[in-house]
Amino acid sequence: LCRSCETCLGGDPAKQEKDIEDRVVAESAAASWEARAAQEVAEMEARVEELRSAHRRRDSEVAVVVGEASAGHAALLCARSEVMTLRRRLDVLESEHREPCHHEAS
Repeated sequence: LCRSCETCLGGDPAKQEKDIEDRVVAESAAASWEARAAQEVAEMEARVEELRSAHRRRDSEVAVVVGEASAGHAALLCARSEVMTLRRRLDVLESEHREPCHHEAS
């Protein structure tokens, strides 16, 4: 038989009251623990959202930097190409300058 049935069938009333008090204390402790756990979960969820937001900001900043680096790299390639073109022109001009002029050769 369960304690309640034992009590109903003439068990010790003091024991019945103690069982009730124990149950009330246990339920109160459980409710308190659940409230603390719910608060901790809410705080953790807020922190997770905070971290996600920071991560999105960082991703956005990285995308901007990558875009700038890409544009800088493209500009560097263009500048390098222009330098090569100017070097070729300079080489042509220098080689023309080294050749004797037609009127000097005569």
